Amino acid sequence: MGQKLIRFSDLSGKTVDDDSQLVRIVVREHPDLDGGPVELEALAEELTGVEEVALDLVSFELHHPGEDEPETFVMEVAAFNKLAADTPMAEVLQSAKRVVAAVPSQARPAGSEKARINYASLEHAGKPHKGRTTDAENGRPGALGRGEPAPGGRRSAHDRSWQPGSRHTVWP
Repeated sequence: MGQKLIRFSDLSGKTVDDDSQLVRIVVREHPDLDGGPVELEALAEELTGVEEVALDLVSFELHHPGEDEPETFVMEVAAFNKLAADTPMAEVLQSAKRVVAAVPSQARPAGSEKARINYASLEHAGKPHKGRTTDAENGRPGALGRGEPAPGGRRSAHDRSWQPGSRHTVWP
């Protein structure tokens, strides 16, 4: 027994005969949208002319003194440009101070933070990463490479005292 997968447009319900005609649409903001962005699929032909009816918009925030959360506004660019009375808005924006996040967590959208990876685990063993490797990752006991002797009083090749041609224990 076989199975047949039938794909259709989320916008019109039309059956899709050729997957290459599907366009992925990510809706980020909409008055009826709760809980973040959603994904739709539609036929490319259903979206012809979108560029012609798209509006030139600007999105900005108002940060009021004493308020924790800013107000976000979206308006047409022409109306926003009229807010700059003496100087063209393009010049005002070029000379404006760049926004820098005060706290690193503000620079990323909520929920995009990566969990710390344990490179000593089998799952992530051998993956390249920044920083030093731990003795557990290297499979060596103790704190070799930091000036302490290896078990039995011997030094390893990772100690600072190691010199080519000298007799030292080298851990695999």
